[in-house]
Amino acid sequence: MKKNILIYLSFLLLLLFLNTKIIAQQKTIDSLITSLKSDKADSNKLKKLVKIGGNLVYSDPVTAENYLKQALKLSENVYNNYWKAWTLFSLGTIEERKGNFPLALGYTHKADSIFELIHQKLLSARCEYALGTDNLYIGNYNEGLKYLQKSEKKLLELNNILEASNAMVPKASIYAALGQFDTQINELEKCEKIKKEIADSSGLSAVYIELSIPLMHQNKIDKAEEAIFKGLAILKIMPNPFYLKSAYGNLGYIEKCRKHYDKSLEFYTECLNLSLQFEDKKAISTTYNKMAEIAYIQGNKETVIQLADKALILAKENGDLLEQKNSYQNLSNGYELSKNTEKALYYFKQFKTLEDSVLNENNNRILKEMQTKYYTEQKDKENQLLQAKNEVSTQTIQQQKIVTYFIIGGLLIVSGLAFFIFKGLKKQRTANKIISLQKQEVERQKTAVEEQKQRVEEHQKEILDSIHYAKRIQTALLPNEKYIKRKINELNKK
Repeated sequence: MKKNILIYLSFLLLLLFLNTKIIAQQKTIDSLITSLKSDKADSNKLKKLVKIGGNLVYSDPVTAENYLKQALKLSENVYNNYWKAWTLFSLGTIEERKGNFPLALGYTHKADSIFELIHQKLLSARCEYALGTDNLYIGNYNEGLKYLQKSEKKLLELNNILEASNAMVPKASIYAALGQFDTQINELEKCEKIKKEIADSSGLSAVYIELSIPLMHQNKIDKAEEAIFKGLAILKIMPNPFYLKSAYGNLGYIEKCRKHYDKSLEFYTECLNLSLQFEDKKAISTTYNKMAEIAYIQGNKETVIQLADKALILAKENGDLLEQKNSYQNLSNGYELSKNTEKALYYFKQFKTLEDSVLNENNNRILKEMQTKYYTEQKDKENQLLQAKNEVSTQTIQQQKIVTYFIIGGLLIVSGLAFFIFKGLKKQRTANKIISLQKQEVERQKTAVEEQKQRVEEHQKEILDSIHYAKRIQTALLPNEKYIKRKINELNKK
């Protein structure tokens, strides 16, 4: 009883969460639509069309497709690879939700090619994640595994641990589909450890719900139920419709194994309601068939036929051969209960024909995969040999480059030295020339000084000669001192 209350509370929280999210999303969409009316046919309009379509993919896929088709048409005239790729990716998501997986794969392949071309590694990884899950849905398990591994590798290179760990969950589903339940459990346990380390509670709920599948196949029903309720405990706080839908479906299977058919139908009904709400056609057809099986066990012949008919219509729309086969088997069982032997035999033949077809298809796929693997291995060997040759060539080229760099470096150094030496010599010659001119000027000035000195000496000699000459004249004209004294004495005596 407590467990059922927990589930219903989770569902109520989910509805509240979705309602809040839808209101916020609608405001964004209305704003974009209003501004779109005045836009020209350019990249800005393309961007808005893609954003409107992208926001409506899950809530209103019909309107979303209309806007995205307009964007795709506009992208043929407006060159913008980024938004064109986003358009293709969103259209692929819509086709996936319709159950039209071949068309979904086509759109997503084109988007992935463009994102790789423009080096959008993260968006390319997300495309490859979608390609992996789409191939999982249609039973191309090896192809799905290849894309999921590519996606995980790119995300790890980008250090995007969250999305890389998300890719591990569908990988685990592929291992389950291949019957490798131990490998599936190991993959999920690794994923559980990562989710705990990065505190990704929402992703952890998906791991627990997915973990219930191999446990159920190993008849560990109690452990499977315990894993589901671990997931539901998280979903009570962080609602997620897709994980909740899977939880209800798995609980329905568990109660069927316990032969609690009414309780199983309750869980399958919850799963169906969510699947109808989100238009998940594959989940709807699968759930119809599961409910038809229980109706057959309970002997409700009309319910078996009604449910199986609905499942068959959707399975044909989806191109889902597995659910078509299950639908034919349920219809055969239903008409058998109704004592309508003719229709029971007809649908049984359809069931057997499709079973053989699916078996042959699987065998052909396995053969093709083996051939592809052989050619891939051969190609890998050739690539390894070519890579080894390339590595040798690369090393040789690298060595040659190093030698060339040394030679160029040496020449540059020698050229630099020669330049500085030449410049020094030029400066020295200029200095020598200046010194020589200065020396000549000094010699000239010295000569001039000597000449001036000589003229001064000659002039001085002339002056001295004049003085001597005047002195001789003076001496000749004036009496000498003795004569004067004698005359003075004579005068005194008188």
